[in-house]
Amino acid sequence: MELMRAKVAVALGFLGSCGGDGFDGDTTCGVAVSVSGGLEAAIGASENPACLTQVSFGDGIDVVYVLPGHALPRVELSNDTIRRGETAVAQPAQVRLESSTGEVWVDNTCTIDVASNTFDRAVEFGDHYRVAGTVTCPAPLPPATGDAPAVMVDALEFVVVITWNQ
Repeated sequence: MELMRAKVAVALGFLGSCGGDGFDGDTTCGVAVSVSGGLEAAIGASENPACLTQVSFGDGIDVVYVLPGHALPRVELSNDTIRRGETAVAQPAQVRLESSTGEVWVDNTCTIDVASNTFDRAVEFGDHYRVAGTVTCPAPLPPATGDAPAVMVDALEFVVVITWNQ
């Protein structure tokens, strides 16, 4: 029980130290996440992942955060309901995690809260919006294949620039 309290305190302190939406106003790609169970790992808001996104021709966001050399080198987040310029509360989300040793965990029962979704700038192929928020998963993420132990997402905060072309 003490170990669980310590993990929760670390996770809350970890995200609480980020401030605001967890990232400075210039950040266009960032993820802060801590996981426990089948994988113990944390990514801080100050780490610099690569963001893989696609132009969105409808509602929703899909983003892959890539951190080579990290224990959790790939964090994927997707949602089909978020609209450009709109905030959201408790919308369905899929979270996919991949470890540096190849284990994969996926869950579709997570929810996403979008605290900000603001116009950034117009580009040739659409409009950029800076989207920031948090993801909550009510239960541990099961392994996608194999018999790896489940992974609990203790905290997940994100920011990404999405290009909407509607």
